[in-house]
Amino acid sequence: MVEAIAASLRALVTELGVETLALPLGINHEDHQRTHEACAMLLRDHFGLVDHWVAWADVPYRARHPEEVEQRLKSLRANGFSAQPFVVDSDEHKRAALSEYPTQARGLGAESMIDAERPEQLYLVARQ
Repeated sequence: MVEAIAASLRALVTELGVETLALPLGINHEDHQRTHEACAMLLRDHFGLVDHWVAWADVPYRARHPEEVEQRLKSLRANGFSAQPFVVDSDEHKRAALSEYPTQARGLGAESMIDAERPEQLYLVARQ
């Protein structure tokens, strides 16, 4: 299944001429985990597919499972990649986007919404 996801992503990225590929760290959510695994395959086998690779820590799981965030970052490093944190000043845009999804906000609950409103945890992934 992961191989099929990676192949589909590769074809789509090539077709669209994407320059940046963002991938979840895949924290505690099966869909996110499979997507991370597929992107990790592309990262390993087709690094030149895009100019920039960006990983993000999944909301709200990053707050609930910080040890898994560290595990994924450690795994990237063990596979020959660096993951340098960087910040995007998008608080206003993020709050506006979150306000457009009240049903998801109810599903996440108050505690998770607090995490969702925090700045994104982003990492620029590069070869070491």
